[in-house]
Amino acid sequence: MLHVQSWGSTGTPKLLLRPAQTWVQSAKVEAQVFGLTAQDRFAVVGSERHSLWGYAHFRAAQLGAPCLGIPTPVLLSMDAAFLSQWEAAAPTVLYGVPELVAMAARRLHRHSHTAASVGLMLLGGGPILPTLPMALLLSVFARASVRSFYGTAETSFVGHGRPEDLYEAFPTVEVEIRGEGDIWVKSPMTISPKEWVNTGDLGRWADGGRFQVLGRAARQLVIRGDKHVVEPLEQALMQRFDLARVALLANSQGQVCCLVAGCSGEARAGGPEPAYKLSLEQVNATCSDHDPGFPGVRRVITLAVKDWPITPAGKTNFVALRELAEGANT
Repeated sequence: MLHVQSWGSTGTPKLLLRPAQTWVQSAKVEAQVFGLTAQDRFAVVGSERHSLWGYAHFRAAQLGAPCLGIPTPVLLSMDAAFLSQWEAAAPTVLYGVPELVAMAARRLHRHSHTAASVGLMLLGGGPILPTLPMALLLSVFARASVRSFYGTAETSFVGHGRPEDLYEAFPTVEVEIRGEGDIWVKSPMTISPKEWVNTGDLGRWADGGRFQVLGRAARQLVIRGDKHVVEPLEQALMQRFDLARVALLANSQGQVCCLVAGCSGEARAGGPEPAYKLSLEQVNATCSDHDPGFPGVRRVITLAVKDWPITPAGKTNFVALRELAEGANT
């Protein structure tokens, strides 16, 4: 059995046990879909306690290939020694949560370094946000094909597609969308290969048998008995106001708060972050456009991008955000 940690959206990982054969099967399916071979070399950004980090190293070990693990602190302090290590490893496949891969691209760009060896970037473990700097990724990883995959630590690979596109199921994977949009999966790559597993996400079917992931079920806001999926609204706010981060959540008094980190294109490229003020009127008008029944946002809390709480796996820490919302309410 393999020990796997799932970070989700909190600062505390959850320990999972999975049969090793499920990751062996994952490697076979991944090779089939993405054309990977025994000549590939691997790299992964994030935390050694993240399931994607574990899978990347497992995947490399199956081929007897190296895997360069790049922890987040190393990304932040990228220096000449690391660049030499990267050149020596010459990875052909790079795994990572989208935001951390973008961070790697920014740091490499700052050093005027083109990662010419990478032929495939696999973005997973988090949503593809509209602020993902695709032009920068394609500039730094000039030879790379960029693909996104959907899955969780419990389910491994479920769906794949181009960034910002719909997902199609991987071979051997059955997907059902039940009830109010709950995504269920049955495949030989889950922690329980013979059972249906609830991914914890909400989705809907689209044309051609493909599906869209709308957001996490646990992040829905339930106001006066009505459920509201917040991720599409957050992405709409990002696009309309050029924001790096947005989170809509309710505090203990049931008031909806909007936490934002403002960031212009220049700041995302490494320049100074501008002062930015988002009004309640702007937030509520945008939310109403996309969900007319969405309850009124009562408070906007603005953070610097550097102060946005992130787990070691590169995901937003919503527990920490709720604490910030509660603190602002006192």
